[in-house]
Amino acid sequence: MVFNVLWDEGTAEELEAIGRVNAEAVISKVENYLSQNPIKFGVPLRGAFEGLFRYRIGKCRVIYELDTKACKITVLRVGFRKDIYNG
Repeated sequence: MVFNVLWDEGTAEELEAIGRVNAEAVISKVENYLSQNPIKFGVPLRGAFEGLFRYRIGKCRVIYELDTKACKITVLRVGFRKDIYNG
């Protein structure tokens, strides 16, 4: 089952901030791998991010919300590990 990928409004700016090469890798991995099996590739988060998942792509992280009933992934944040969990 393939999940639809929706990108939150703020992710465009975050993709620009990580650079073209990293952004292309993130988009490719999300569209080609994460959308195929978001539970297998993602890791559930705890604490302030409880209920969300993360997907690691090198030094970058993708934080997303998963709706299994609607077969939908909503990418909420994209960034480097050192920055992604702040604010």
